[in-house]
Amino acid sequence: MTSHPRPTAPAEIMPRHFSRHEQFLRIFALLDILSTAHAPLDDQSLIAELKERLGLSRLSPRTLHRDCEFLLTCG
Repeated sequence: MTSHPRPTAPAEIMPRHFSRHEQFLRIFALLDILSTAHAPLDDQSLIAELKERLGLSRLSPRTLHRDCEFLLTCG
């Protein structure tokens, strides 16, 4: 009898891929918010807008800063 490897359950691989997908969604939403803003926005305003647009339950200032740093590296 041949032993077959156990298939990887989607829940086991989803968190890594989902977090990357969520990061891209945040960045695209952030670009949209910044490109349509008529005045400078503070961190809390950006976080509130991103949470509302994307239905996020939480978003830390640290995550927002990482996303902004990513955008700066892209030019």
